Amino acid sequence: MEANFKLSEAMIAVERGDADNAIVQFESMIQEYANSETEEIGHYYLGKIFFDQQNYQDAENQLRLFVKSSSMDILVPSAYKMLAVISVENGLIDEAISLYEKGKNKSSLGQHSHDLSLCIAKLELKRGNHQKAKTIAEKIVKEEFIVEKAKQMAEELLGQIPG
Repeated sequence: MEANFKLSEAMIAVERGDADNAIVQFESMIQEYANSETEEIGHYYLGKIFFDQQNYQDAENQLRLFVKSSSMDILVPSAYKMLAVISVENGLIDEAISLYEKGKNKSSLGQHSHDLSLCIAKLELKRGNHQKAKTIAEKIVKEEFIVEKAKQMAEELLGQIPG
């Protein structure tokens, strides 16, 4: 009960845009509730706050702690996506693709899987692997049950592929 109260306070600070207070709250939660779901949530949200602040080193540390042992399927794909973006920022395209793949494999929602697949396709296009990007985008376009936005993004990606 106390852990949920602290989590609520931290989330309110996040919603208010009070990152400094939220950081203190999440760090306190991590220390106080080690080896618990509350600790996992703390690592995720600390990572997200640092990511949003473009403090990629601290974000990467927190997000890696989160994905290392997380049982929270709904947040894992998002954590891998942030880690992949950090890898792209560091020029590590192969690592970014690997992280997107891990996020896809942990995704229980088709929407997350499609989003991560499109991220992979964009990186493949960027590095000149047009056939791979095309294959990924075509697969998404052909899916029967798909969010319209994902289908539209896949179609736009196909329009960027030469030939």
